[in-house]
Amino acid sequence: LHVENPSSEQTLSFQALLHTYYAANASHVKISPLTNLTYINKVKGGIEEVETRDGVDVLQFTDAVYKNAPKEYLISCEGKTLKLKVRELNDVVVWNPGAEAGSKIGDMEDGGWERYVCVEPGSASYFIDVAPGKHWIGGQTITVM
Repeated sequence: LHVENPSSEQTLSFQALLHTYYAANASHVKISPLTNLTYINKVKGGIEEVETRDGVDVLQFTDAVYKNAPKEYLISCEGKTLKLKVRELNDVVVWNPGAEAGSKIGDMEDGGWERYVCVEPGSASYFIDVAPGKHWIGGQTITVM
């Protein structure tokens, strides 16, 4: 993601989230390392909690914004692993609507929530500022392990 601020006077402030959906059996997928990170639990109205699990699962409706995340993540499922390496994005969102919320999404096929997980690097809890005439570059590299 490349953002350029063409203004000669005003700072450009923005948020970004790379909405990446990974095909995975939602009942077996784990995302790590997120242990001991503070996250915003959007399912519980935005309260902040500290992650205690070694591998984050999506066995129920999950919408969590992990703050100041490590910029490298593993998505593991049934013996397969993907590695995400992130540049200049300090948050990562883990999302899956589960059955109750997923069944209310108009364009979601029945049971679709059982076949994916979203692991979304971004700046969901803060704004990125780009000074006048400057640019910003962020992104992710996905590797099959």
